[in-house]
Amino acid sequence: MTIRNLYPDIRPSLNLDFANSKRLDSRITFTRASTGTYTDESGIIRTAAANEARFDHDGDGNSLGLLIEESRTNLRPYSNPIPSQFNSLSSPKTTIAPSSTIAPDGTATALVHTCQVTGNTTEYFLSYAAIPTTGKIVVSVFIKNVSAQNVRLSGDPSNQGYYGGIASTIDFTGSVPTISKNTGVGTDPLIECGLIPYPNGWYKAYQVIDLSISSVTPPNGQTRASVPTFVNGSSGEQFLSWGYSIEAGSFPTSYIPTSGSTVTRSADAASMTGTNFSSWYNSSEGTVFAKFKSQYPDGEPTTIFTGQITNTIRIFVFTNLNRALLQYGSTGVYSNNGASGYPAASDFSSAALFYTDDGTNSSFGGSFQGFPVVSDTGTGGVTVSQLKLAPFTGAGGASQASSAHLSRLTYYPVRLPDATLQALTL
Repeated sequence: MTIRNLYPDIRPSLNLDFANSKRLDSRITFTRASTGTYTDESGIIRTAAANEARFDHDGDGNSLGLLIEESRTNLRPYSNPIPSQFNSLSSPKTTIAPSSTIAPDGTATALVHTCQVTGNTTEYFLSYAAIPTTGKIVVSVFIKNVSAQNVRLSGDPSNQGYYGGIASTIDFTGSVPTISKNTGVGTDPLIECGLIPYPNGWYKAYQVIDLSISSVTPPNGQTRASVPTFVNGSSGEQFLSWGYSIEAGSFPTSYIPTSGSTVTRSADAASMTGTNFSSWYNSSEGTVFAKFKSQYPDGEPTTIFTGQITNTIRIFVFTNLNRALLQYGSTGVYSNNGASGYPAASDFSSAALFYTDDGTNSSFGGSFQGFPVVSDTGTGGVTVSQLKLAPFTGAGGASQASSAHLSRLTYYPVRLPDATLQALTL
């Protein structure tokens, strides 16, 4: 039997194909109390107005679907500083000047860094507003190489500052740039670094830093961080920078522009309630399919299809436990629980899940390793009253944000066969 023959004959009563339609269903109530940025199909960073949904794209122009994010604040007062705002501790070995090169937002606001002498050039830093002393932060900047071999992202230029002198190095000598961690001072507070590709040779370089580690305590109350610098550069080497950011959090989010003070992007919220929900939902049985990409790194959960604990269907993804969870009311079933090979947080995942009114639940976490359908018996009789994409209510009753790209969410008002669940996720 072919895969096509396994697809359901029944039409879904709800089909939210965000990646292809790039619009919201009129029954969805969407809010965000601030502007927010996204990347359009041409690779340009655009700004969406308050309460306007964002349909994001990757560096190759592929549609990622609806972007849902938690609230974040850019703690750098100037995301695009002018050259005079950079401070130097020593005789400059690098010049920083305006560039006519187009930045990721389509403007000519990038800066060009030019090496003047051979050797490391870590003498520049930028001041920033007060940041948390515990927890995690994400430091990021957009980089485009011109002729540099290696560029360093590091902490205080005196090698004793807020980040304990830790650094990561971007290697531009290969066909595709790579980033790797350098050795830190004491216990290494740099827990992750990465490069996110954008069009026209731009990359968003980021570091996730744990401020709770004692070696990153700022001496003498310093509040400064160095800017990207050359590693053993030669005179005349160049690279471009744009879009500086410091956020409290454990993973990078969309760009937040600032121009003199910190700026907060509010959380996205989207839901269906009332007859907008009940018109397509079957309380006796149903099947949910979702295709999504979590923005959370390994070790963090994300939630896509959600609401209150006692009256909802919701999908959790635990990347650290290699599993997806369907929770129907207060009972849940894990798909591919503990299985190896579950997609990384940077990949799209697919999950097809069903429920019936006798409490039988089943879920399938994706076809990536041929995971079987997993079934369980729950309490049944749960009244579900809403579709809530974000935010969700955690076990303690507190509202928690989601951060993910939602490509598609489809609902069938019947319980589909196990083989069909698998076919849906291929």
